[in-house]
Amino acid sequence: MIKHQHISDDKIDAAKQLEKENKPEEAEKAYLEIIKEIPAAYEAYNRLLIIYRKQKAYRKELATVNKLSELLRPKSLINKNNG
Repeated sequence: MIKHQHISDDKIDAAKQLEKENKPEEAEKAYLEIIKEIPAAYEAYNRLLIIYRKQKAYRKELATVNKLSELLRPKSLINKNNG
């Protein structure tokens, strides 16, 4: 399992502010940048899921859930299933 890495509170707070300002597309981009920088940024994934649910963007929501489940799956299960 990937260890949780520290996320800059400023970056998360800035993205949340974009949500409050009703700028979900900009908030989505900000969260995706955080995830790109820190793949185990669970709070960013959570916020993305909320945005996608509000937008009824179910395909994006499902893709995000699948990506997150891969991060949470123990490596022993991944290796067992791949070979």
